[in-house]
Amino acid sequence: MYTYHTVMHGFAIQLTDDEAQRMSTTFGVTGLYKDKMFHLQTTSSPMTRTQRMSTTFGVTSLYKDRMFHLQTHKSASFNDHGLGPVRSNWRGKCVDADDFNATLCNNNLVGAKVFRSSPDAMSTTKPGHVLSPRDKAGHGTHVASIAAGTDVPDVGMYTFSQGTARGMAPKARIAMYKACDADGCWGADITAAVETAVKDGVDIISMSLGFPLNDPFYTDVVAVSTFGAERKGIFIAMGGGNYGPLPGVLNVAPWMTTVGATTVDRVFPANLTLGNGVVLQG
Repeated sequence: MYTYHTVMHGFAIQLTDDEAQRMSTTFGVTGLYKDKMFHLQTTSSPMTRTQRMSTTFGVTSLYKDRMFHLQTHKSASFNDHGLGPVRSNWRGKCVDADDFNATLCNNNLVGAKVFRSSPDAMSTTKPGHVLSPRDKAGHGTHVASIAAGTDVPDVGMYTFSQGTARGMAPKARIAMYKACDADGCWGADITAAVETAVKDGVDIISMSLGFPLNDPFYTDVVAVSTFGAERKGIFIAMGGGNYGPLPGVLNVAPWMTTVGATTVDRVFPANLTLGNGVVLQG
């Protein structure tokens, strides 16, 4: 399925249990990992207060930033207005796929590739989903817009949280490496995505995914592949997981910067009016 040269030296292949057992004792093989599903981990972005500075008068406005799930690569969050050409040593590109045209990329979205080749991924992909970098029901577009989306004024979630959507680094470039779908992500595909991102020349890898139980680093392909990426000078940012208030944080390898929230401050109120006029708040 995949051959890895950069973040590790190895390959992903489909084997029977007996074949895998024999492979594990082959000279030169230092580790054998049975593929497993990793789960998407995200909620909302931080509600930051940002000060806009004037070169003459100092602070000119103070306002809240809000982020929202922006669904497609045609989103205004990935407008490249004001961005210059991509650096000359960037090796990534956008690749045509089912329902995705590479011409959607620009000086903001500088790469888009899909990694869903493992038999496990193919068997768990839900009907109606296609092999495409386009985000149908996952959360890659959401996370990318939080990281580096450009300003989009006057947006909201239906009638809630109206405001300006803005990424934390709106002048940064984004390359999408889709290894997940609504069902989750498989280790072979994640490793292939990390491998390709490093080869393409990214500076930062951000992944909001994880496995509910932290395996030893040497048996966790995400820990192993990101270790290889960090050794190539890539900054690794990982989500801490959505398992609070129970104790425990995902992605705790020392070469990762693990990010999480301590509280959730969102409220989505709704009123139910009964036939007798009584209003119930929920």
